[in-house]
Amino acid sequence: MRADIKGMLLVACAVAVFAAAFGVRAMDVSKWNSSEAYRVDGERILATHDAYAWLAGARGVGLGTGSPLARLARGVSAATGASMETVAFWAPAVAAGLVAVVTALWAVALGAPEAALCAGMLATIAPGYYMRSRLGYYDTDMVTLLFPLLHGVLLSLWLRPWLRTPLDLVRRGRCGDAPADAPGPRETLAWPVGIGLAAVACGGQWHHNIPDYYAMAYLLAAALVVLLGRRGARRGLVLGLVLLGMTAFFGVWGAVTGAGLAAVLWTSPRWRRAATAKSLPLTLALVAVMVLAPDVRGLGASVADKLLLYAKSSAVDVWDAAQHGDNASSSGAGPAYPNVVQSIIEAGNVDPMEVLGRLGGSAWYVVSGLCGFALVLIARPGAVFLAPLAAMPFLAVRFGSRFAMFGGPVVALGLAVAVVWLARQCMGRRRGVGAVALAASLCVGIVVFVPAVRGYATLGVSPVIDAPHGKALKALGEFAPQDSMVWTWWDYGYATMYYSGRMTFADGGRHTGRYLYPLAKALTTPSPQQAAQIMRFAALEDDEPWRRWDDMTARQVRDMMLGLARPGAVPPADGSRYLVVTWENLALASWITYFGTWDPVLASGTHGLCRSLRHAFTVDFDTGTVEVQGRRFRVATVDQLTREGREFHAYPEAKLHLVINVPASRAYVMDDATYASMLVQLLLVRPDSPRLDGALRLVYEGFPYVRIYEGL
Repeated sequence: MRADIKGMLLVACAVAVFAAAFGVRAMDVSKWNSSEAYRVDGERILATHDAYAWLAGARGVGLGTGSPLARLARGVSAATGASMETVAFWAPAVAAGLVAVVTALWAVALGAPEAALCAGMLATIAPGYYMRSRLGYYDTDMVTLLFPLLHGVLLSLWLRPWLRTPLDLVRRGRCGDAPADAPGPRETLAWPVGIGLAAVACGGQWHHNIPDYYAMAYLLAAALVVLLGRRGARRGLVLGLVLLGMTAFFGVWGAVTGAGLAAVLWTSPRWRRAATAKSLPLTLALVAVMVLAPDVRGLGASVADKLLLYAKSSAVDVWDAAQHGDNASSSGAGPAYPNVVQSIIEAGNVDPMEVLGRLGGSAWYVVSGLCGFALVLIARPGAVFLAPLAAMPFLAVRFGSRFAMFGGPVVALGLAVAVVWLARQCMGRRRGVGAVALAASLCVGIVVFVPAVRGYATLGVSPVIDAPHGKALKALGEFAPQDSMVWTWWDYGYATMYYSGRMTFADGGRHTGRYLYPLAKALTTPSPQQAAQIMRFAALEDDEPWRRWDDMTARQVRDMMLGLARPGAVPPADGSRYLVVTWENLALASWITYFGTWDPVLASGTHGLCRSLRHAFTVDFDTGTVEVQGRRFRVATVDQLTREGREFHAYPEAKLHLVINVPASRAYVMDDATYASMLVQLLLVRPDSPRLDGALRLVYEGFPYVRIYEGL
């Protein structure tokens, strides 16, 4: 087939797989348009908390300021005239389309272009990835799979002509030992420098885990060249690896130096021959790059730190303790802080069988794909760059569901390439073998693709905050001074910064135990005075109260926090402080109360009871009896919240409490401690209640969904 026709077919394939990935996600747009509850003042609410980190950063608020995703949202918005929310809404579908295209390119790199359509089509429908790339999921997940996948395929395409396979080594025949022509300047200079520059552009500024993959891939590439490189090609490839390492791992100056050196060698054949004349200097240069490159040298420590962070091996924040020494550990004299990771849904352990489910829609597909990938790995050594992505989903068993998103392209490629090879084997040298292989892989792809799409079509959408919450935060931005500090549960920190334009005490990037302990205490205490004085004390310490605690014993910290319930325990502080309480927090109350009851001496907390009544129930308001699915229990109080106000009922000799939000069609049963907490009471209490005098003042009324109080 002519080269131009092949090129056109590959372009058509790229367009098709991009459209498939984008289209599956675009099915959700009608769901998002179905209700005004998914919008704040006409703009769609996004689907993940972290999306607002980048949008707030695009507006110059918070830690996301200046980040690539913030600049991307702002730049595309300026270029197209679309709002930043619209850019963030659609961007994940675009990124998924690019993942599909790169996966199709992988099929070409593995020598099976007929598999490109099938592999690209299936790569992005793996549930583990699909659920993190739906509309509105504007987060680093858009690039943490895409960039490593792209980097790996570029390395594979570069090295492919110069590598033997493990089968060649086993056979030790003529093919395995035949020398290769020395690679030219394009292979030894242009390819590696181009890959290195791409790594710089798509590096750690996007996500801190990406350089770990690049370092791992660099070590794998070096191993391939040393173990499987053809005679006559190794020295040229080692030179390329040296240039790649210089360009990719030493910052801007390394990139400039690597590109400059490559340009000099390109223009001087004599110097190029001298550079590859002897193996020892090249080997020493490669070792020097590995030893001196921070990302390569520190790969082991970096991976170990991340595994420690996600291991959930202790209720104590051991990562924080490691960063701050014994003073922050439970065994030392200082306070022990709680570990947030155990409460994060995406960090929760995943059952082994569920891991397989997240790799694909059916067991036969996943098992076939993984077995196919094992065969591909033997026959195409360049596939080793996919091995880290293949392994990561299985780490989800211990380290959380987020790891499960990386294996979809591997399974898709394993199945599609294996089917193409099988079709070729069956057809032999007969005409039309390519068409038969393409048709076979496409049929298998459709069998997997169609049921998955049907299942996704039935999924609902989930805005990350309620519309009344978003409106309240926008209102806060209209009256709160620019230097105000907003205390809201950390999950909503980014959204608060985006809608209000004001900084929060904690957010998705600042939620270690040092932040959780005071924040949760302010929300869990039954004392408005203590909540207000916790915020005031933090303000006096530049919103880093742990600076004082680090010089105290754990018992002193505990006693000091208890003492903040007494009026006048903390002198006045400059600035404005606001406490946001929302109905949404009740879904998180079990963890908020756990952190809020944390004892820095005993290194433990107590989960409060706050359970949603998800099934239909009835309430006998005369006796306080609640019936759910045939089961009855009595409650001490019933609070029925409507847009008009609160209807309160009290009953003797019971301990549970029922709070019903009629407009939200939700209800929670809770224990005494949870009911008495500021988390709940500040939603229920009358704004003129004497309990609030001198402590908190209501400044925004969004009953029964949200209220905002100013700390006095």
